[in-house]
Amino acid sequence: MLRKDSKIVMIGAGAIGGVTAAFIQKSGEFVIGNIDHTPDERLDPIQQLLSSVYATRISNNIMGELYSKLIINSCINSLGVIGGVTLGQLLANKKVRCIFIELMQEAMAVAAAMKIKVEPAGAGKLDYYKLLVGKTWLARFKRHLTIRIIGFKYRRIKSSSLQSIERGRRTEVDYLNGYICDHGRKYGVSTPVNDAVRDMVREIEVGKRRMSLENVEDSVFDRITAKGGLHVF
Repeated sequence: MLRKDSKIVMIGAGAIGGVTAAFIQKSGEFVIGNIDHTPDERLDPIQQLLSSVYATRISNNIMGELYSKLIINSCINSLGVIGGVTLGQLLANKKVRCIFIELMQEAMAVAAAMKIKVEPAGAGKLDYYKLLVGKTWLARFKRHLTIRIIGFKYRRIKSSSLQSIERGRRTEVDYLNGYICDHGRKYGVSTPVNDAVRDMVREIEVGKRRMSLENVEDSVFDRITAKGGLHVF
């Protein structure tokens, strides 16, 4: 069985000698590994084969790799739909960055409840644990700066979910923020911001709401404003 969610491709039992495994294309590399974390020498020839095309590594924490990709996609793809603009315009907005941070924090809380150790994203450059620690002005500044850098690097790009909407297609929000919301409920973790983002994207999908940066001023996000952080550049 082959299942593809955005840039994540999972290969089920039977694809690699009956071993349940996963394959991910991350920035600059392929990542492969067993879902149950166990090392397996049968992955070695697969690594060699893929390495002839692209840099490939074996991970003993493939679920952490998958979840890492889930978090960044849940932020960039869904907020891209809500704002309806390029990533440069999107992440230059302070309120968007505050929502981005809240989405990450909720996702990490769910990961902790699921006992998933989340791997860094962006070829190891985005460590969620380090990014989200601290409540000082400097800690908030670093979070906003990191997100602004992402926005600048990909400033001319539209999120894949935004492109889907523009083509008249549904997005993957139910498999992104929806996954976080569902597992939050399952493990007793509150995910109000992911809930709000998921619901807003669904409204856009069916034409009940238009894409606009004005959406981030919706009262559903007032709690984020109250928590502070908008004074950061």
